[in-house]
Amino acid sequence: MVIIDSVLLPFPSEDVEALENNAPRFVLDPLHNDSFYVQHSFGCDAISLKSWLTALRDDKDLPQSDVVRVVDSAG
Repeated sequence: MVIIDSVLLPFPSEDVEALENNAPRFVLDPLHNDSFYVQHSFGCDAISLKSWLTALRDDKDLPQSDVVRVVDSAG
């Protein structure tokens, strides 16, 4: 079974150069092994897999994804 989750991040469309150089950087959370951060030109998002891991462990349906914007530099 393959699980894919996509995150659509808002960005200012008028800054073409920033869009071309906007490679995301994935950073593990040093305290929680079920969380990571995605840093990009327009901010930083926190992503927790805890609810998915719990559902998979308990053989339940997967819950809806939830992404938290930690830092927003989009203006």
